[in-house]
Amino acid sequence: MLKMQLNNELQVPKDFTTIQEAIEAAEDGTEIIVGPGTYYENIVFSGKNICLRSSDPQDRGVVEKTVIDGGGKGACISLLSDETEVTIAGFTITNGSGQSAEGKEAMGGGIFGLVQDEKEVSYTITNNVFINNNANTGGAIFLNGGKHILKDNQMIDNQARFGGGISLIGGVHEVKNNHFSKNRAEGGGAITLMEGAHKLEENHVQENYATLNGGGICIIGGKHQLQNNFIQANICERSGGGIILQGGSSSFQDNEISGNAAEAGGGMAFHEALGLAADNKIEDNNATLGGAIYIDRGSVAVRGNSLCRNWCRLSGGGLFITGGKHNIFKNTIEDNVATNNGADIYIISSSEEEKEIKIIMQENMIVNNRVEKEEEKEEEKGEK
Repeated sequence: MLKMQLNNELQVPKDFTTIQEAIEAAEDGTEIIVGPGTYYENIVFSGKNICLRSSDPQDRGVVEKTVIDGGGKGACISLLSDETEVTIAGFTITNGSGQSAEGKEAMGGGIFGLVQDEKEVSYTITNNVFINNNANTGGAIFLNGGKHILKDNQMIDNQARFGGGISLIGGVHEVKNNHFSKNRAEGGGAITLMEGAHKLEENHVQENYATLNGGGICIIGGKHQLQNNFIQANICERSGGGIILQGGSSSFQDNEISGNAAEAGGGMAFHEALGLAADNKIEDNNATLGGAIYIDRGSVAVRGNSLCRNWCRLSGGGLFITGGKHNIFKNTIEDNVATNNGADIYIISSSEEEKEIKIIMQENMIVNNRVEKEEEKEEEKGEK
C-alpha cells in the first residue's frame, strides 16, 4: 500500500469557501481540513493525491456536523481521473445519486471511484457516515479496481440495484469494522462483491434487505475471505438471507450468521461455487429450503460450524444440498426444525441428468433435530 507524504495544509472555510475550491488549489500531498458545516457539493478530485478530512475524524459529533450533501445531483465525491493515493475521513456523506461512466447507469451515490489503466491506486476511506445515498450500483460506495481500505465507516439507509451499501468490482480491498444497517438492493442488500480478491473482517451487517439474492452480502465470482463478521437479521426474497456465493472461490471463517431469512439458505447459500465455511456460528436463521445453509452444486467444505436452532418451512433445517461434491466435517447440527423432511440434512439430485452426488460426512454431532408437520401443529392447537 502506498504511503502519502503530507507537506501542505489548506482549511475550509478559513482559506476557501468550498471544498472544491480547496481541491483545485491543492498540490499532491496536501491535507485539506474541513470545519463543521453542510457543504452542498459534488466534489471531483481532479487527479489530486490528497487527504480530505474533517477537523476530527475520531469525534462522532464532529463527523455528524461535517456534511457533504450531494443534493441528488450526482455522486458526492468522484475519483475518476489520475488519482493514485487518496484519503477521505470524518464526514457525513448524504443525498448522493451516483456518477455515470462508460454509458452505464449511475454508480456510487456517496463515493464513485473508477481506476483507469490498471494503475497502482490506493484509496483510504475511514470514519465516515454514509446515509440516504442511492445509485444503480453501490448506493454509498462504488469502487472498480485498485487496492483500497474501507474502515470504521457506517452505511445507513442507502439504496441501489446492486450493493445497497457498497459495490466492489475487481481489485484487492480491505473492508474492516464497518457497520451496515437498513440498506436495500435487488442483490446484496448491504454489500456486493464481483470478481477481485477482497478481505472482509469484523464488519457488522445487520437488518439489510434484498429483493433477490444476498440480504446481507452477495458475492459473484472472485476469491474472497470473510472472517469474524457479524451478519444478523438480514432478509432476502430468494437465496442467501445472510450471504450468497455465486461462482468463484471464497472462504467464510469465524463469522456469526444469525437471525437471517430467505427462500433458500436462511444463513448462507452457495450456487455452483467453490467454498469453505469453517468455524462459523450459523444459528436461528429461517428459510423455505435450508434453514442454515443451502448448497446448489459446486464443491463446498462445511467444517466445524455450529448449525443450531435454524428453521425451514419445507426441507433441510440444518443443510439442504442439491448436487455437487461436498465435505461435511465436524459440525454441530442441533435443534433444527423442518416441517417436511430432513430436519438436520436433506440431500437431493439437482437434475435427472446429474447422476453423481458425492458427499463425505465425518464426525458431525447431529442431535435433537425434528420434523414438525404443519398439520400436526394445527391438531395440537385444536386440542387446546
